[in-house]
Amino acid sequence: WRAKHFLKYLASINAKSIVDIGSISVYPTIWGLHDLTCTAVDISQNALDQALVIATKYNVQQLVTTVRSRAQSLPFADGAYDAAILGEILEHVPDPDAVLAEAVRVTKDGGLVLISTPLAHHHYDPMHMGPENGGWNDAKLAYLLSSYKKQVIVLEKIAEEKEPSCYFVVIKKGS
Repeated sequence: WRAKHFLKYLASINAKSIVDIGSISVYPTIWGLHDLTCTAVDISQNALDQALVIATKYNVQQLVTTVRSRAQSLPFADGAYDAAILGEILEHVPDPDAVLAEAVRVTKDGGLVLISTPLAHHHYDPMHMGPENGGWNDAKLAYLLSSYKKQVIVLEKIAEEKEPSCYFVVIKKGS
């Protein structure tokens, strides 16, 4: 259900190339099924291998490339992608500021950085980092986004059903 939000904004800029940072294994296939070229980045080779297995099952493997890398230091040129996706990663990294800065760096001017991250009170995961087990609240998210305040075009709480469970943020680079 989060992918629908991502896809809406990717279509709005006619994105063709995306980098999915901290990619979970199913997202690259979803992007491929929508004719997007996806570079899936993760520190886990197992997650990347799973992404390729799923992409192959759905015959979109030619649109998916995997790169094992830390999210804080991506091996891509500035402005290499139409969009960057940070789907449920910021709560798992020790330095979310650095991850966000890298996502912005590798996105083209006029491109989008799309973020989803759980609301602190809604989701507990022992792998989350920082206060409240890494979940975000309004103040913490505002602080993270403060350097990009003029570029944030969407900041909302979204829900699969009735109660919002995560934040959804869209940053337009260069706006």
